[in-house]
Amino acid sequence: MQRPSGGILAGSGGADKAPSGSRAQTDPNFGRFLNERYLELGRAVGELAEEAGTAPGTLSLSWLLRRPAVSTVIVGATKPEQVEQNLCSVGLRPDAALLEKLDEIRAPFRDGEPFAVYHRLS
Repeated sequence: MQRPSGGILAGSGGADKAPSGSRAQTDPNFGRFLNERYLELGRAVGELAEEAGTAPGTLSLSWLLRRPAVSTVIVGATKPEQVEQNLCSVGLRPDAALLEKLDEIRAPFRDGEPFAVYHRLS
């Protein structure tokens, strides 16, 4: 299953491992992103999502949809429940404080290597 950032931001693999069946698990080029820095980002998003009463992937997608520079968000799903969870992000309206927290935890990654760059390695 292809989830945001190989499943790390969807919170589907737990705090310390690649999500089962995700790109982080199945694509050897993605392994370089499966490090403590990115796992900590996933944990932080998971904590904020839990506080907000939603799934980490739903919160991640909702945040992306509200970014001024983002014109579209492409998601992947292999199960109907994943599609439903993705669709929930459209109706989720995080308050300004939550969006600010997401901006803060994302800040160290702003000028870093984007997740999608691993495709250029193959």
